Amino acid sequence: MINPERYSEVKDYIENGRFDLTDNEIQLNADMIEIIGQLTNNKLSTKELLETVDFLSDLIKNKNPKLLLVEKNDRIKVQFRVMEGMQQVAGKLTPQEKEYLAFCVFWAYCVAVYDDENDITLSGLVDFTSVKKMKNEFKHYKKIRPDFFPNY
Repeated sequence: MINPERYSEVKDYIENGRFDLTDNEIQLNADMIEIIGQLTNNKLSTKELLETVDFLSDLIKNKNPKLLLVEKNDRIKVQFRVMEGMQQVAGKLTPQEKEYLAFCVFWAYCVAVYDDENDITLSGLVDFTSVKKMKNEFKHYKKIRPDFFPNY
């Protein structure tokens, strides 16, 4: 657990929203929210981050096709554009911060991580262990897939 206070806020939000997550899943989400918070210079509250991540993850997983069908290679670009129209985000984040946020949502919900030790595939959520790790993943992914990222 990276930040016990953030964990408590995320747990309250999840339990009040009647989401059915295990304590481990809550912790993984809290660590992701903490890292996104740090990457966005803590400009958004925990609630704003959770609402934004929830909406954007549904969008890029095409859980709400009434909004927009998102092509696989456009997941980060679409999130970047959509954020400016979101009450929680509009005008609050720099382009770099929005790019970090969009990348983190993409990584958490669209990337699979293979665990050699246990021979299983896990959600990208398990990679949210430090800001440094996510910045490294961001830089590497941007280098190998620059077409996934917006030009601003």
